[in-house]
Amino acid sequence: MSPYRIAVIGLGEIGLKRHLPVIAAHPNFEIVASAKRHPVATDIGGRQYRDYREMLASEPAIEAVAICTPPDVRCRIALDAIAAGKHVLLEKPPFSTLGEFRRVRLAAERAGVTLLGGWHSQFNVSVDRARDILAGQQVAKLEMVWNEDFTVYHAGQEWIWQAGGFGVLDAGVNGLSILTEILPEPLVVRAATLRIPRGAQTPIAVDIDFAGAHDEDRLHAGMDWRTPTAERSIEIVTRSGQRLWMPNSGRRLELDGTVLVDEDNMEYPRIYDRFAKLIASGGSQLDEAPLVVVADTWLVGRTVPDDTAI
Repeated sequence: MSPYRIAVIGLGEIGLKRHLPVIAAHPNFEIVASAKRHPVATDIGGRQYRDYREMLASEPAIEAVAICTPPDVRCRIALDAIAAGKHVLLEKPPFSTLGEFRRVRLAAERAGVTLLGGWHSQFNVSVDRARDILAGQQVAKLEMVWNEDFTVYHAGQEWIWQAGGFGVLDAGVNGLSILTEILPEPLVVRAATLRIPRGAQTPIAVDIDFAGAHDEDRLHAGMDWRTPTAERSIEIVTRSGQRLWMPNSGRRLELDGTVLVDEDNMEYPRIYDRFAKLIASGGSQLDEAPLVVVADTWLVGRTVPDDTAI
């Protein structure tokens, strides 16, 4: 089978460091073009365009696109790509709203093209193992910690502090996407606190309490961009007493102290493995559950000011 001809739209840090190298090394894809408003230096981006619409019009051989822009502009880009008959892969979080999510999903269904939402943290082997272990069980305790220093990981990203930019939830949704994939019951947001810095419209820290099956259950997720040390981990204790520990952004899995999975970051190669299989089969995969948790957090959460300078 000839490799699928693909273009990347958006060449920020994620596009340059995650998508382009993985695509260039993948046997099922060939990079033919890329689009970014301000050109960047890269040897593996194919022909580079300032406007993705010009790229779509000038490169009819393109079969698929990976959209790696900030989420607030992805809906229009995805609709244009679908109208041009292209298969679409979306960097996470796929869109800023559930309405956009559902509109693009319907457009892809009507056009008969593949649509893949790349919740990359769900592509860890540990996620599949944890889901199998938790099947049919009740969770008595959940503690998700997703902390980092925004000045290290998100310096200069002004869009992330604007409406539709998610703030700390842009990273924290990775942990939430693991939870929505592995837990035996849907996550129900009971209460939340969102801390908003001066001059920002999105949170720098969020605490979420989820409803458990019993009053004594404690299910909590915290994410904070004000911490000097990065920590991304999930602890789950079942009612039967089993303890699952998923550190290292969920790439390691321990069950009652025994290591079951401990691997390097293979999330993006597996995303493109899945994308190729979906295109070949005519299928799509777009999971809205993590975005529902984010939306519910805003709906029931209280916002408080934060003095951190951004």
